[in-house]
Amino acid sequence: MKKRCESFILFFILLSFSVFSAVYVDSKNIMKEPKVDYIEMVWEKKNGEVTDITIRYGTSIHLMNRTGELTGRAGRKLEFISIHDAVMYIRKNGWRDIRNYVKCTAGKSVYHFIFKKK
Repeated sequence: MKKRCESFILFFILLSFSVFSAVYVDSKNIMKEPKVDYIEMVWEKKNGEVTDITIRYGTSIHLMNRTGELTGRAGRKLEFISIHDAVMYIRKNGWRDIRNYVKCTAGKSVYHFIFKKK
C-alpha cells in the first residue's frame, strides 16, 4: 500500500511539471505559442560584470526572429544568480539543451544556450 501511495505521489508531481510548465518572455507564455520550437538564451559578461539575459525564439535554429526578456506571468523580470540557475529554469520548464557556445572578444564574453521544446 505504501509503495502504491509513493508511486501515485511521484506520478502527480511529474504530471504537475508537464501541465504547469511555462516560460514567459515579456509576459507571454512561449510554451503555448504554436510557432516556437527553439529558444536561444544569450548572456553577456563585460569586464567581469554580468548583464541581462536575452531570449531569442522562433520556429528553427536559423529563424529565431523574436526577442525579449525572461519574465514571470505578471511581467516582472526574472533575475538569476548565475547562468547555471537560468539554464536549470529553462530545462525544468519543458526545454532540452541542443547546443551551447561562447564568443569572446576584448573584455567581453557572450554565452549562447540553444534549447528545443520537449
